[in-house]
Amino acid sequence: MKNFEYLKAHTVHEATAYLARYGKAASVIAGGTDLITVMKEGVKAPDYIIDLKTVPGLAYVKEGNGELRIGALTLLRDIEDSSLVKTKYQGLAQAAHLVASHQIRNVGTIGGNLCQEVECWYYRKPQFTCYRKDGDQCFAFDGEDKFGAIFVMPGTEKCWAAFPSDLAPMLVAMGAKLKLVGPAGDRLVPVEEFYGELGHNLGPGEILVEVQVPRPLPGLKSTYVKFRLAKGVGFAVSSAAAAIVMEDGRCAQVRIALGGVAPVPWRARKAEEVLQAKVIDEKVAEEAADAVIKESKPLKKTVYKEPITRALIKRAILASLQATLV
Repeated sequence: MKNFEYLKAHTVHEATAYLARYGKAASVIAGGTDLITVMKEGVKAPDYIIDLKTVPGLAYVKEGNGELRIGALTLLRDIEDSSLVKTKYQGLAQAAHLVASHQIRNVGTIGGNLCQEVECWYYRKPQFTCYRKDGDQCFAFDGEDKFGAIFVMPGTEKCWAAFPSDLAPMLVAMGAKLKLVGPAGDRLVPVEEFYGELGHNLGPGEILVEVQVPRPLPGLKSTYVKFRLAKGVGFAVSSAAAAIVMEDGRCAQVRIALGGVAPVPWRARKAEEVLQAKVIDEKVAEEAADAVIKESKPLKKTVYKEPITRALIKRAILASLQATLV
């Protein structure tokens, strides 16, 4: 790594001022589990590192105005262990528990998990200048990245990297929003809109300060399931998050999102359409999963993800029905 200047931020606004001043030459650090890696790999070489851990009051799990509120510096360990999260937002506790290893969850933050870089081999190697690094091609498209996408953004299809966050798909399924603070003020952005094909949509000088999850509807059940190659560690080859409300034995509301299969947390709207107003059984769950996979566009190296993803969607749907009622 090249030398850099280390800056302690003591307030959120001091952090945003540093970012506004130094622009692309600066990066923020919290747990550091992702940033240090990309710096070692030569993908990023910031001149300034802005430490957010020195900003007080950004680590908490609490309820406010009926919502679940989680500070951006909250450790993943504290989310998975929170009695509030485990009682009312079970799928989120599961997602936090399935992040990497116990050691990573002890230092990794929810903000870092949501803002981490993709794990694409070509993005992670400095000799390849892909679309995400202001290049003019995706090397994974005809390359060797077997962990890439099977769904891509309609209309552009620039990036075939797989989105790595475990918490983002579950937060999309729960309809969560992110509070962002920057030089222009504060704004709330749905998690689903926070990501673009080539990365997150933080504006100049903005940082993520809080995750807001709406009050769960009566009877809401949620779950998160994940397939990874190494037991207990590793990113998702594919994952599925489901949040379902049943009324009178039928599906009254449902949101499903996928991880590890697209450049963004992928909303499985076709599955939601199949489930809506239905009595959900194994056959209906299979129909919902099949409807999603019909829209996939796997590469030669990623076609194996289709049956895995189909199975995870079905499993997430059926597991949500068996989850403990809120």
